[in-house]
Amino acid sequence: MHPTQPVKSGSHQWWQSVKGLLGQSSNTRSQQLFALANRLTDGDVSRLADNINNFFHSISADLPVFDHNCVAQILQDIDALPEDLVIEPYSVEYKLANISVYKSPGPDQIPHWFLRDFSVYVAEPVCCIFNTSLRTGIFPQLWKQANVVPVPKVQPPGSIESDLRPISLTSTLSKILESYVGNWIMNRVLPTLDIKQFGAKRTVHNPRPC
Repeated sequence: MHPTQPVKSGSHQWWQSVKGLLGQSSNTRSQQLFALANRLTDGDVSRLADNINNFFHSISADLPVFDHNCVAQILQDIDALPEDLVIEPYSVEYKLANISVYKSPGPDQIPHWFLRDFSVYVAEPVCCIFNTSLRTGIFPQLWKQANVVPVPKVQPPGSIESDLRPISLTSTLSKILESYVGNWIMNRVLPTLDIKQFGAKRTVHNPRPC
C-alpha cells in the first residue's frame, strides 16, 4: 500500500469547499435572490434591491442620532490621549502585513495586496490617521460605509423581512482601527466579568502589543 499524499489546502480552499457542500455558493445565493424577485417584484431585480435596502435601513431608523457634543466635552477635559491609547506605527505595520489577500476590499476599494505588500510604507500615514481620529473623536465618513449583501437564512427565501440577513463588508482600515478600540475595551471589561462567564468571550491573543 502506497502512503497517501497529504492534500495541500489552506483555510480559504477549505471554507470554499464547505460552502459548496452546504449549497451556500455565491451562484446559489444569486439564483435564490432572482427567484425571490420573481415572487415579490415580478422579476424586477432593481425594485427588489430597493425593497431590501429600505428594510435593512428601517431596522436602525429609530436609533437616536449620536451627539457629538459629548465627545467634544470629553476631549476638552483631557490634554492628550493616555499613553496606552496611542497607536504606534510598528503595530499598524504588523497588522497590515498580516492581512488576508483572499478577502474583498470594502467601499474604499483599496486592494488588500497593496496594504500588505506596502505595509512598511503606508503604516506611518495610516497610524497618523488612526491617532488623529482618536484625538479628535472624528471617524472618517468613508469608513462608516459598507457594501451590504443580503444572505438567505433559509433556502429558498420567501420573505425579505424574515428570511434575509445583511452581511456588511466595511473598509479594512476601519476594521483595523476598530480592533484597537475593541482590545482596549475588552482589557478593561474582562476583569469585571464573572469568572464563570464564557459565552460571548474570546481568548485575546496578541503576538505583539497593540
